[in-house]
Amino acid sequence: LLIAVSAGKGAARGREEDTLFVKLWPSDAVSLSDELLEQTLSKLAATFFKTGGSVTNAMREFADGLNKTFLSGNSQLQEKDTWQTTSALVGVIHHETLFVGINGKAEALLVRKDGLEHFVDLELDPRGLGFSSVVRPRFFQTAVADGDFVLLAQQIPTDLLVSGRLKPDT
Repeated sequence: LLIAVSAGKGAARGREEDTLFVKLWPSDAVSLSDELLEQTLSKLAATFFKTGGSVTNAMREFADGLNKTFLSGNSQLQEKDTWQTTSALVGVIHHETLFVGINGKAEALLVRKDGLEHFVDLELDPRGLGFSSVVRPRFFQTAVADGDFVLLAQQIPTDLLVSGRLKPDT
């Protein structure tokens, strides 16, 4: 599942020009329907834009709300190995800064005119959200400019990182 949302009316001060994007990679186990996940993402996005304070604080609140949704769905299941979890990448463009928060097995690659910037933390629990009540996203932050683009994946092939094939239009 992928969503991208811009701030609407009623956004908290400082969030008015933010753009939020979220990519989920749910596990094969199914305790939550796609429809419920889409509704949850819409509600959490609205909450994100109304949350004051730092961008990373609002991103953490988003991830926590998503985690609670998965935990609630999983609470009806007896065996932990049948629980549905999700890797999640929450990104925000705030003015000319890209914020990335990762839970689980996910990566982002910023492609810009002067090179690549890879956002990954191989130390994170690959199960992501929905397994523990504790949410600890790994945050990254960098400047962005017109012409930059972001690639989101669970795993970016190493040859793509070193081949030089990814370049923005000049």
